[in-house]
Amino acid sequence: RTATGEISAKIERLMRVADTSTQAMSHIITTVGEIRPVAESVAAAVAGQTQTITEIGQAAGEVTAFAEAVDHSARSIREASLAAEGTQATIQSSGRQMGHASDEMARHLLTVLRQTPMGNRRRHPRWPVEIGGRLRTSGATSLPLKTADLSLGGALVKLQGQTTVPVGAQVTVELDGMPPLRARVAGTSSLGLHLAFDEASAPAVTTRVAEIARGYEPITSRAVRGAQAVAQALEAALAARELSLADLFDTDYRPIPGTDPVQYETRALAVLDRRLPALQEAIVREDKQIAFAAAVDLNAYLPVHNAAYSKPQRPGDRAWNLANCRNRRIFDDRAGLLAARNLEPHLIQVYARDLGDRVVLMREVDAPIHVNGRHWGGFRTAYTL
Repeated sequence: RTATGEISAKIERLMRVADTSTQAMSHIITTVGEIRPVAESVAAAVAGQTQTITEIGQAAGEVTAFAEAVDHSARSIREASLAAEGTQATIQSSGRQMGHASDEMARHLLTVLRQTPMGNRRRHPRWPVEIGGRLRTSGATSLPLKTADLSLGGALVKLQGQTTVPVGAQVTVELDGMPPLRARVAGTSSLGLHLAFDEASAPAVTTRVAEIARGYEPITSRAVRGAQAVAQALEAALAARELSLADLFDTDYRPIPGTDPVQYETRALAVLDRRLPALQEAIVREDKQIAFAAAVDLNAYLPVHNAAYSKPQRPGDRAWNLANCRNRRIFDDRAGLLAARNLEPHLIQVYARDLGDRVVLMREVDAPIHVNGRHWGGFRTAYTL
């Protein structure tokens, strides 16, 4: 009975455990049932949050792409702005170059027109001469002066010091060896005052100008002889077939590399270097007052200069080169072009000559050079005043 009782007791305990387990399972099932809606809500919320995060990620990607597009556009705008600035600078530079070229063309055209009877405003030849004297204004001011040139119609005078006289002022000019001359200030320039004499001054001026003209005869004949000698040398070179007529009149001025200021060569240069030095130096030796004597073509290109101005250039020393290396250069300033294009038997002019380290006042007598009947250029002879 004891064994049977133990078995019965175990069975009873198992039944209680099973009943307890059944109740627990029922409770769990009930609890799970209660939890399921919450879990489903949580799951739905999580799913929604995941979708939101995905959408946020997509939006962030779109924002990033937009930002990159904006950055690219900004760079494009900056590049366009820089390009526009570059274009503007190019336009401005081109405008300046066009303006400079236009000024050069106008200056060259004016110089050429001055060689024509219609364009030449000079009523009387101007004779470069230095005469001392004084200029008196209406206020009784007396100013020392020196003439640069004299003509039947007036004079170019340089006042000493920084004194100026207004254009239109009536003045009296007292030149050494001449009676007082009534005049009007017709204009001013870098060379000085341009005076116009009144008619009452004509007799005294005529006598002095005639004396000056006679004194210029040896100088003008020298320039004409120099031009003829150059023409004969060039015609001899053509006859010897040292060069062709096209070579002689070549205007394709090719810059010589490394030169400063720029020097140029043409197809005729080698022949000119052989033919011209001796005859030009012979002219220079005729008068100690001659500063230079050299031939230029129609465009004022000076291929062969005198020995004193034909030294090899010094790299990096522009100032020295300007004064000492003046061969193979183009001097197309007003004086140079007038000398090159002049067709009169001779031309006399006064101008300021820039030597790099200084500026000197020059008087020049030029004569045209004709080769086989064709105007090639001019022969320039210059004297310091």
